[in-house]
Order: sequence, then C-alpha cells, then structure tokens
Amino acid sequence: MKELIRKFEARSEGGESIFILEYRGIKDLLTAPDKDKKPMYGLPTYTTATGQKVVKVDGGYQILGLDTLFYERE
Repeated sequence: MKELIRKFEARSEGGESIFILEYRGIKDLLTAPDKDKKPMYGLPTYTTATGQKVVKVDGGYQILGLDTLFYERE
C-alpha cells in the first residue's frame, strides 16, 4: 500500500513546470509500549500528476524517457 506524502511543483531551467507526487510504501506498523501504531515507510517513489514515472537525479527530478531535469521550487 502506498501513501501520498506530498505534492509539489518543479521547474526546469527552460521554464517548464510540472507537479510531482511523492509516495511512500508502508512496510510495517510499529507499536511502542503504550503508544499508538505508527507506520514504517519505505523509500519514496515519484510520479507526475498524469502518472508518468519520475526519478531523482543530480539534485533534481527527471521524467523517465526525457532529458529535461526539473528542480523543486524553494
């Protein structure tokens, strides 16, 4: 099961803009004594808002199959 962690905008140096969704899979539920259950997350995965797979590369994000790097807005 994957959980949406955040949605953010990233821009290329050429001015193109995309929205990226960050998901993390829940690996396990941890239960501390006398505490509520808390999820233990796996590594993040990224997609565009249209469902294209995105990978983190050289401090930016790249849609698979494209050469353009997108950087998170600050």
